[in-house]
Amino acid sequence: SKSGNGVATNVDVEDFHDENQELFYDDQLVNHFDDNKSTWSNRYYKSTNYFEGPGHPIFLVVGGEGALDHGMLYPFVTQHLAPRFGASVIQIEHRFYGPYQPIMGREATVAELVELLTPQQAMADMIQLTKHFKEELNCSHYDRSSPNYCPVITVGG
Repeated sequence: SKSGNGVATNVDVEDFHDENQELFYDDQLVNHFDDNKSTWSNRYYKSTNYFEGPGHPIFLVVGGEGALDHGMLYPFVTQHLAPRFGASVIQIEHRFYGPYQPIMGREATVAELVELLTPQQAMADMIQLTKHFKEELNCSHYDRSSPNYCPVITVGG
């Protein structure tokens, strides 16, 4: 198929996704920095509507201090930047700012919050989800010289 700018793409119509449909990454680690490999379901949103295939960028939208209950926060990214760069867009919900959290079914203890509610844990969530998303899009992870390398550009925060 062809994109709006006439560039051949590797993405089929069935790959398109409603950017306002919540998705869940079920393999998010509760604690990225210990040996316990317990996981939880991290809510996120994605848009691949304009993705022109491996080699094109991924915009990672970093949400604010609140739940992501209504889809993507920045329409400018999904409606203007993504088509301009042939990019995909992913937006992750912070581990403690929405209804889906690493500690579910009970209130987290102060000790758990001190350990799990940190910028380092939130950044590790973003990295892990981005790696998963790159695999889904058939992007190479680290080889910047590869034609399948998809640079990640962060927006928001």
